[in-house]
This record gives sequence, C-alpha cells and structure tokens, in this order.
Amino acid sequence: LSLGGGGEVALVDFAGQVEYLVSHQLLLSSARTLCAVLQPAGSFTETTGRHAGGWSYWAKFLRALGDRRRGSLLLAISQTDGAPDGAQWDDAVARELGAVRREVPGADGAAPLRLDYHPQRIRATTASVRHALTAAADVVARDWWVPASYEGLSALVRRLDVHKRSARELPMLSLDDLRAELPGAGLHRMHECPLQLRRGVEYLEAVGDVMADDRLGCLLLDPIGWFAGFLAHFIRDDDVVTSVQLERTCVRRGVVGIEDVVAALSRDYSRPREQVPAVMSLVCRLELCVPCPELHADAADGTYLFPCLLPPAPPGDVAHHWPPPDSTAFRGHRLRATRGFVPPGLFPGLLARCRHLRIGTLAPRRLWRDAAVLSFGAAVVLLRADADLATLDVVACAPSAEALFVGGAKGQASVVTWVAHVVRRYLRDGYPLLAFDEAFLCPTAGCHVDDGGGAGARGCRSYRGDEFPLVRPVVDRRGHCCVADGCWAQVGLGHRMEPAVLADGIRRMCSNCQRYAQFVLRSPC
Repeated sequence: LSLGGGGEVALVDFAGQVEYLVSHQLLLSSARTLCAVLQPAGSFTETTGRHAGGWSYWAKFLRALGDRRRGSLLLAISQTDGAPDGAQWDDAVARELGAVRREVPGADGAAPLRLDYHPQRIRATTASVRHALTAAADVVARDWWVPASYEGLSALVRRLDVHKRSARELPMLSLDDLRAELPGAGLHRMHECPLQLRRGVEYLEAVGDVMADDRLGCLLLDPIGWFAGFLAHFIRDDDVVTSVQLERTCVRRGVVGIEDVVAALSRDYSRPREQVPAVMSLVCRLELCVPCPELHADAADGTYLFPCLLPPAPPGDVAHHWPPPDSTAFRGHRLRATRGFVPPGLFPGLLARCRHLRIGTLAPRRLWRDAAVLSFGAAVVLLRADADLATLDVVACAPSAEALFVGGAKGQASVVTWVAHVVRRYLRDGYPLLAFDEAFLCPTAGCHVDDGGGAGARGCRSYRGDEFPLVRPVVDRRGHCCVADGCWAQVGLGHRMEPAVLADGIRRMCSNCQRYAQFVLRSPC
C-alpha cells in the first residue's frame, strides 16, 4: 500500500484464530511493525463474545512482546455504520481506550479510527486509514537515522525476495549468498567488512526484512508475510478461503503428513516435493512444529505435530490420563504472570520445546493446546496453562514419593524441580519481558482430584488447595543451555540453579484440606 510522501507498507492480516498466535512473538516486535487493532463497534457494550475486550487483549499481548515505539499501535472501531447510539456506548469505548493507554505507555494519543463500511462512506474510510498509516509511519521513523548503506542493503534484500517469490523458490538466503550480491548493489565496503555486514543484518532483522534466528542457519526473507501465508494453509476459515487449505481430515490431533503438506504448498513452490522438506525443517527449527518420530518410537516417518493445531483440553478429558489410579504422592509448582496475561502462543511453543525430552515422554494423544501429560516412568506430570488465571502449572504424581525422583548421579531430583527448571528457562529465553511469581501447590491428593479419583468437574483445572509463595529466584546469568547441558534428560546440575525457597512467614496449613503442607520428598533422618 502506497503512503503519502512516497512510503510503502505491507499489509498482513494475522487473523483472530488462536492458531496464528504461536508465531506472533517471532514477528510483531519488529521496530518497523505498525499494529492496527480492530474491534467491532457492537462489541464494546458486550461482556462476553469473541470480540469483547479486543483492544485490551491485544494491548496486553503486544506489551508482553516488549516496549513499542510511540505511534506504532493504531486502534480502530470497525463497522461503525452499525454502531449503537447513546452515551452508554461512548462510555464503553472511552473505558476500553483508557485501559489500552494504561497498558501500553507508548500508545498513540490520537482518537481511534472509525471504519464506516457503508457503500457511500467506504472511499472516505480508505482515505482515513491511509492517512493514519502515513502519520504513524512518520512518527515511528521521526528520530530514526540509519546509514545509507543499511537502506541500500534493505532494498537489495527486498529485490531478492521478489525474485525468489516470482521464481517460486524458498524464501531463504545464506549469508554467503547475500555477501556475493553486495558488489552489484554498490555496497563494496560492506562486502569487505564482516562487522559492517553483521550490523547491516541486525538492522534488517530490527525492521522486519529478515529473520536471522540462530536456529535457522540462514536468513528468512519477509518473515511476517511468509509465516502468514504458510500458516494459512493449515488454519481453516470457513467464511473466507484465500489459499489452498488442508482438509480437516488431514489434521489429526495436530499431526500432519508430509504428503498433505506437499499438496497444500504445490502452488507456492516450483518443486514442492523437493522444497517442502526444507520448509518443514525450517519450521521445526523455529519450534512451530515437531517431527513425530522425535516424540515416540511408533510414529510414522514424515509426520509432524503442530502444537498450535491441537484441540483445547475439554473438561474431564485429561482425567483419562492423569492422575493414574494408584497415585498417592503429589507435588506441584505454579508460575503466575504478574501482569495477569499469558500469551496464547506460549504453551504450544513450550510443547514444541519438549521434543528434547526422552522419546516416549510425550504422545499426541496426551497433548492439548493448553495441557499435556508427560510420562517419566512411574511418575506422571501434568503441564497445564490457564488463560483466565494467567498461570502455568507443573503437577506430578506417583505411587510413592520416592518414585517422583528422576535423573541420575548428580542430576537426581524431584521431577517437578526438573520440569519447573526447564519451563522457567524457556520463559526467560522466549518471553524475557514477562515476570512470573512462583508458588508450591498443596501436596495433598484431595486438593488435586475429586473424591472419585478423577480430575474434577473442570478437568485438569480442578486444583482447590492453597498456593505457598516462593522467594523470587535470583537470575543465574551463567552461560547455561538446557539442551546442551542435559536438563531435558534430567542430568547435570541445572536443577540446582535458582532453587525454590519458601517465602518467610508463609502459613503451611492448607485451608482446603486442613493439613500441614510437607514439600520435601524424603524426611530427614
């Protein structure tokens, strides 16, 4: 879309489906990304419904990704041609707007756009949107000076992206290939200086022209547009079909076969059967999907699990897998987001990271979009996320307290300690701006399950006991990688980092079961 002053913006509709949200934290923090949040006019006076509180929700989401440049968030009221009349609606809009500005300090103080779709007003609506985008782009770039060589590098990369798209090639570029193109673009100094090229690539990543994630080993061109187009093949919108989409029968509990992917992407690439494996490898490296053979030995080759395509856990469904009927020992650890918001893509990303666990620990039949049951021999761990409570729980059970110990040699510790450690590190690496308070959960079985031994009326969300707050751990900044140091296999010393310590003065009597909470697994001699 051309803007005033000769500028251009690329419009990408990420849609409202929750499946798309797993990629947002990878893309929406770009320094040159303008985010326009639309909320239908009729939803401001609603307390329920899929669009109610849309402005506030997305403001929290964007805040979780990092501080935004002033002017980069645009708010719009859509369908104003059907807006209710009266002071009640005006007050509801004002309250929602005030909540957004409190949540995002850098939010623009301009009045929200009013999008009138009446045939006689649509042309004026289009002009107002173009004007607002132009003004926002000017505000974001007002104090942004970069060397001309960086802008030249950006123009070069965009040309290469256009060429690859027209040739239906993969949108990937190695650093060596980029360096070879520099002399032809007049960037001779950057060609000779590796440091200047590295800083140029950092600039490209900051403005969203490329993704240079270390996991990729290459540059991904136009990552925002590419991800939106790629996910559109997997996420169905029954009202608007804009691409070749997989049939529902092709996605079985989040598992997709490579042949179905080849068929879906056949129009995107010139040699899909050769190119799609490279695409899937790229997506796996970004932890948006997992090869099923890495999860369990009986999985068919060429199958992939997309955690974002898993169904939510219905009430009572988890009870078929957790807790086992012979469980008597329970231990739990809760992480609660201090701002009361957990991005919906967080838990699917955690499930993808769990591929580093031993084969057999995970199985698709025990996975949901917001819960997972992990098997560690006699010990069984429930991971659950609750968007309403903004919590992430790790709850383990076993026939005896001793069975909750996992690991070997110096790495032996409670399975809860190990899983809480890798979860905490995942959050710190992937969501460094989110803060979490931590607490132990009551170890009494009756606080986790109902009298019949199941997981209660709310399924995996039936915990009724107290929370016992922990001292917020001091961040251990030593160079530590859970994958390299063996934490996912419960070896090494990762479990000793940032130990969980009860806060002073905590009452140890649970108000639900009226029992003293004993958290250690082995009584002192």
